[in-house]
Amino acid sequence: MINSPLSQVLNRIGSITHSEPKRHGNGWTSLCPAHDDRDPSLSIAEGDDGRVLLCCHAGCSAKDVVAALEMTMANLMPERHAAKRTNDNRQRNEHANTHSFAKKRRYSSAELAIEILTRKRGQPAGQWKYHDKDGVVVCHVLRWNKAGDKKDFLPITRCGDGWSVAAMKAPRPIYRLPEVQSATRVHIPEGEKCADVMVALGLIATTTAGGAKAVFLNDFSPLAEKDIVIFPDNDLAGQKYADGVTGQLFSLNPNVRIRVVNLPDLPPGGDIVDFVEACHADGKSDEDIKAAIERMVTEALLVEQPTDGEPKRDKERTSCADKLVKLATEHADLWHTPDGQESEAFATIQVGDHVESWPIASLGFQRWLSHRYYVRRSGAPSGNALTEAMNIITAIALFEGTEHKAHLRVAEHGGAVFVNLGNQQWQVVRINNDGWQIIDGHESPVRFTRRRGMLAFPAPERGGRIDELRSFVNLPDDDGWLLVLAWIVAAFVRGPYAVLSVNGEQGCAKSTLCKVVRHLIDPNSAPLRRPPKDERDLIIAASNSLLVAFDNLSGIPGTLSDALCALATGSGFSTRELYSNGEEKLFAAMRPIIINGIDELGTRSDLLDRSLAITLPVIDEGARRTEAEFWAAFEIARPRILGAIFDAVSIALRNIPEVKFDRLPRMADFATIAIAAAPAFGVDGRTMLAAFESNRNTVTEQAIEASAIGPIMVNFVANEAPWSGTATELLDMLSSRYATDDLCKRRDWPRTAKAVASSLRRIAPNLRAHGISVRFHKPEGHAKRRIIEIRAL
Repeated sequence: MINSPLSQVLNRIGSITHSEPKRHGNGWTSLCPAHDDRDPSLSIAEGDDGRVLLCCHAGCSAKDVVAALEMTMANLMPERHAAKRTNDNRQRNEHANTHSFAKKRRYSSAELAIEILTRKRGQPAGQWKYHDKDGVVVCHVLRWNKAGDKKDFLPITRCGDGWSVAAMKAPRPIYRLPEVQSATRVHIPEGEKCADVMVALGLIATTTAGGAKAVFLNDFSPLAEKDIVIFPDNDLAGQKYADGVTGQLFSLNPNVRIRVVNLPDLPPGGDIVDFVEACHADGKSDEDIKAAIERMVTEALLVEQPTDGEPKRDKERTSCADKLVKLATEHADLWHTPDGQESEAFATIQVGDHVESWPIASLGFQRWLSHRYYVRRSGAPSGNALTEAMNIITAIALFEGTEHKAHLRVAEHGGAVFVNLGNQQWQVVRINNDGWQIIDGHESPVRFTRRRGMLAFPAPERGGRIDELRSFVNLPDDDGWLLVLAWIVAAFVRGPYAVLSVNGEQGCAKSTLCKVVRHLIDPNSAPLRRPPKDERDLIIAASNSLLVAFDNLSGIPGTLSDALCALATGSGFSTRELYSNGEEKLFAAMRPIIINGIDELGTRSDLLDRSLAITLPVIDEGARRTEAEFWAAFEIARPRILGAIFDAVSIALRNIPEVKFDRLPRMADFATIAIAAAPAFGVDGRTMLAAFESNRNTVTEQAIEASAIGPIMVNFVANEAPWSGTATELLDMLSSRYATDDLCKRRDWPRTAKAVASSLRRIAPNLRAHGISVRFHKPEGHAKRRIIEIRAL
């Protein structure tokens, strides 16, 4: 296989991806160089005739892979085939070139092309011009924002005396070429927007078209005699871009002066735009930012020309980064979460007599690594070396580390529940059928991490009574008391969860109840928060804590209601990855949720159907206590109450297998846990089930009353049932005979047949619980006709 096309391809793949292909069956597997590949998706094999066969299972074409390897398709074939194919291709290309422009749409001017594309696609979000060495515009790059925060780029390139929508041919001119030609020092970030930001600061900047994968297609000769400073994005792709630019420049001039500046405090994927925006947010002027960049350039060390053709940083700086990486690999257990491309990198480290697990991108891990370096080297690592080391450590954790789930506060394993106490010793409580005990973190089979705002539990004490909690919550009603206790236990056991909806007028200690519950399940420096503005805020809150608690809601919009239901029952969310152009961030989890407000919060039956509605009475003036007095007493009692709650969780775990239903109720998972925990509260399962069913009846009535059509349907059934007909006929009858003019003017009153059918489907479970059946079906022979049947049960 020496010097064969296969050996050349395998060597090139190893060089480009920095990961050697691995033998797999009769071929090899490797990371694909044509996309951001974390799990090897490229298959390489040798055909019977000696040609190399490439298949990317992520969808990249063979041409994409070959281009990323900086090779040609002819390199995939033995010489005897390559020569014949080259001649054949030359003849085909000569014929095709004669007619290529006839097949491609051409425009007389770039302005006309932009105008036509704007009419079709809308106004571009960004537009940049590329010039040749004489200052003539040769390409316009346009960007449109797409759904899901994705972006679409289109180049409009000069073709002879016209223009077409096509990429520039190699060698491509670099961005802002006329300005660069007369400069002494040139700054190179990745992307036109980044270059423009640097120019706005008064710096000479350029970039290349096509990003890291197309670096070799650009003409760097105007930069060969200049001082170059590269500003890579804070990710592996950014480092690959910097290495690609460095390699191209060294190939033109081995003595070119190159520095690479890794900007400090950038988030993963961050760039110069994020750096400048953060500086502006801190009140810094453009002059301050430019001066800071000048200092970093001065401090950055020159990149050395290597002997193996790969760019290599100054030995002193590389040595510092290498030592940091070595410290991490020798003294930390590097691992990642099992989420595919959404994996997060973690490190478990020994601190004193206990272990801690931190995200590698967190400040906690960076401080530990810097301290280890200081102790070992009696000095501080440079910011650039630390940034480079963090990128490599992250890659090692993702590609070579073991796989574990990362838990925040509660985890289940082997039939037991583990609770993160969050204290300085990183201790964990293990709860099983036999009781609970405090163990050291290294004894736990699950791994806990921490997020900003998490607070520690006090050490739980044995022998406490759950009734001691009652003096700290305004729950005189026995049913409400039992359901809140059951909800607390269920938060430790498993989901799907019920939404705890606390209602009542001002002065009934709603917020106090929610804070007390929060301190017993998932203490946080911000126990209650204002309602989220959108789904993204909800995802952020759920990503950083076990319990999601929102205070003083005056109402719940439909989109937030749907999102709360999805979070309580377990569903996936997606949003744009911060500081990226189009990466999607996925989040899937279940969370217990508390909401409180003066009004009855649920207005949509799906949220009400997932809720425990607890209404608090006003507290007598003589029973009130000062905040200081109340919380001082609670903190004294909290260790005993916490121990009693862990006793209740143990009892629930023991009794869950014994709970049976003649007919499964709504929220069956919560009902099962509530009945299993009932003996811990001094009642039997029947009493707990009666409290639960009573609350369900209340919620059912609330759901019907909250719907514009619900109360009307109750009256309608009393007078018309049984009834059948179309949605149009039903809407006409309800509007003309049963609904008042004021009701018909409500925003949620259905005004179309589709809307009335949708409203009925939404509240059908509540109507059924009320004794009203709503059924949709299609009569035989009438595929397009849908009949609604309504009757009393």
